[in-house]
Amino acid sequence: MLLRFWALEGGEPTLGGISMNHLAQDTSRRMMGWVAQDAHLFNTTIRENIALGRPEALDAEITEVARVARLGPWIDSLPDGLDTHVGEQGARLSGGQRQRLAVRAQSAEPSVLILDEPTSGLDEPRLVHDVLVTATDTSLLYVTHRLDELTAFD
Repeated sequence: MLLRFWALEGGEPTLGGISMNHLAQDTSRRMMGWVAQDAHLFNTTIRENIALGRPEALDAEITEVARVARLGPWIDSLPDGLDTHVGEQGARLSGGQRQRLAVRAQSAEPSVLILDEPTSGLDEPRLVHDVLVTATDTSLLYVTHRLDELTAFD
């Protein structure tokens, strides 16, 4: 409902005191970032996948998102760096790399970042969790089955 895929059947959702019922669907979706459990990546480059939410993003901003997602050293080791193609659904990446790249939603600077099991498929889930919690002024809605991941949240 937050992402406006389904209509709310009652009540009035607000974001920052603004009724979401009065916002155009694309406006409210720009206010939300979403890192899904099964991250969808497009068959394009790492750079374009990161900049999806903000196509005008500068290289420095894209590089910062990659650093926050703990992908910097790996990207630096690739012959084409940020211009490396990820393949259909990110087929050329490991599960963990796909999930960390999904942090790209943060580059759109949403008001609310919804994280649905964002550490699934990661060998070191605390890495992304710790970085997300400390690297954003965005409100986070963190969905997880791992109770130990909730210690940093109120």
